[in-house]
Amino acid sequence: MTLLSPLPARFLGAWERFGLTVDGDPVTDAGRAVWVEAGAAYVDVRGAGGFASDTCFAGTTSWNAPCLTWRHEIDAHPGEGGVDVGHITFDGDDLIEQGDFIAGKQVPYRERWRRLGGPLGPVLAADTADGAGLSVRVGNHAATVVDRTPAGGTLSARYQMWTGRRWVTEVAVGDGDDVGVLPGPLDSDAPLPPSWRWRYPLA
Repeated sequence: MTLLSPLPARFLGAWERFGLTVDGDPVTDAGRAVWVEAGAAYVDVRGAGGFASDTCFAGTTSWNAPCLTWRHEIDAHPGEGGVDVGHITFDGDDLIEQGDFIAGKQVPYRERWRRLGGPLGPVLAADTADGAGLSVRVGNHAATVVDRTPAGGTLSARYQMWTGRRWVTEVAVGDGDDVGVLPGPLDSDAPLPPSWRWRYPLA
């Protein structure tokens, strides 16, 4: 996989969606969504709910002001185009993403994202040689996805947060809380599981 240059530091971290408007109307039944941005690699996990929910996608991110582009190397719904482009502004510390295509529909949307607290290091990313898995970590936040659908399985993903004592799964898709399916959060001092390789440790 291609390694892109790291994004500006202001984008690093775990971002939780705190508001979604589609075609001018607030969406009240969307599932919890957390996106972990680790340099140029990301994993986005969205829990059960209504619109734009119960899904996961992951891949590479690039910045060409004023837009972020997320390329989907892994996607629970691969038929939806594989690229998201969002016009980015900031409202205080909140990131505002606006665009005209979401959840497979050509429609204007606006999302408010709030960065979750904690340190912004280490910044780590790893993937599998076959492209079926991607894992990222920024400080106390980690997300992983593994797509086993080509072999007749399912796509599994989870977002985890370090509580100070242990890692806790906050959002899961598929078998996302099954430790036999997904590796634990990345640790630069620990070896990667078989078939995984470092994409990069940034810090």
